[in-house]
Amino acid sequence: TMSNNTPSSLPELRTGALYIRVSTHEQDDLSPDAQTRLGLDYAKSNNIIVPKDYIFVESVSGRKAKNRHEFQRMIGLAKSPEHPIDVIIVWKFSRFARNQEESIVYKSMLKKDNVDVISISEPLVDGPFGSLIERIIENRKDYLKEVRRCSRLLHCVAS
Repeated sequence: TMSNNTPSSLPELRTGALYIRVSTHEQDDLSPDAQTRLGLDYAKSNNIIVPKDYIFVESVSGRKAKNRHEFQRMIGLAKSPEHPIDVIIVWKFSRFARNQEESIVYKSMLKKDNVDVISISEPLVDGPFGSLIERIIENRKDYLKEVRRCSRLLHCVAS
């Protein structure tokens, strides 16, 4: 008799990386430890293996991607010829990139190497509708940043 443990019945395991970054601007941001714990929980329940050295913790709030050394290290690894990473897990898309343009550039670059970027707190649907929602989420973040900047300017002008 054949057992039920044929390879085709087992869920496909993927290799993931966690990218952890804390924003100094968002008061409701989670600590690096909390982001790591949630990322590992997500990975575990979604058949994603995250090796210890694939947890990238950014110590600075980097305005530009080139100043985020852990981010650059992770992208370099993801794009290397061995393709060791299938998926990058973040707490929020705003942790992955500072703005929509940067996000689109890096995500499309990774997509060419079949690397997905997943936000634990902002699940998306596949297809064109999903990418529209993703853009709305990223635009909202840029919009709120601009509103905060303007209100600081107005506050300075008023005083």
